[in-house]
Amino acid sequence: MSAARYRQALRILERWPTDPSKGEHRDIGILLRQRIGASFKNGEQTEISDPKKCDKMLSSLDNISVDKYRKQYSFTPELKVGALLMEPEECQYFTSEEGVQYLRQEEEQGVLQRTYTKWFGSKTEDTEEKKVVS
Repeated sequence: MSAARYRQALRILERWPTDPSKGEHRDIGILLRQRIGASFKNGEQTEISDPKKCDKMLSSLDNISVDKYRKQYSFTPELKVGALLMEPEECQYFTSEEGVQYLRQEEEQGVLQRTYTKWFGSKTEDTEEKKVVS
């Protein structure tokens, strides 16, 4: 019976893509491959300690991998996602490595620095203009 579970896990992994826009430690596809690899160390010969829990987890992952709930519930293009009411593309950007780096830079800059830059331009632009004028 564990051979059938192992084959089901492999089918799920075949359907589950990895996201190149995310780093190795943030991509759920890579995480699933690592976890399933660790859970089925001996492949089809692996002994499952809790078959019901394993079946439930595999069933849930299978439902997600075939987009069961996305197909079941309608999706409108105007849909806003999350508490910030962002477009799906914006969410994808801010969860990518590029978006995370941007947010970290914004966080390092600080509130006063961002406000100053927003209203008066960056300090480096001001000093460059003074050099050109001099």
